[in-house]
Amino acid sequence: LAALTPHAPPGHVPEVDRGVEALIQQLLQCPNKAKEAAEEAYKETWWNGDDGNDGYDVPVAPVAQAAAEAIGRIALTTSQWRPVLQRCSMEALLGWIRSGVPDRKLHKYLFWAAAAMSGMPF
Repeated sequence: LAALTPHAPPGHVPEVDRGVEALIQQLLQCPNKAKEAAEEAYKETWWNGDDGNDGYDVPVAPVAQAAAEAIGRIALTTSQWRPVLQRCSMEALLGWIRSGVPDRKLHKYLFWAAAAMSGMPF
């Protein structure tokens, strides 16, 4: 999808528009459920023995992470999509960031996507 958006501005190719919409919908999923799942996985790891997991490597939201990465790539490569992405997904990114989900890699992609949508050069 990130490879198609530079050639398909918003509103010109319905299939690309639906693909971007699907990414945004994945970010709109409730981050609180992901936080609860991470906490439960951490408790299970804690009580069942130490396997080297410090609670930060639990994959709590791989779909949201993939969506944030794709949205960041789209924003980075296609300036025409930035206003659409800012309007439709910035609040979802902030919701995930503020949710307290203890997944460092997810946070990295969330912050990176927000910065890309804001137009920061990389």
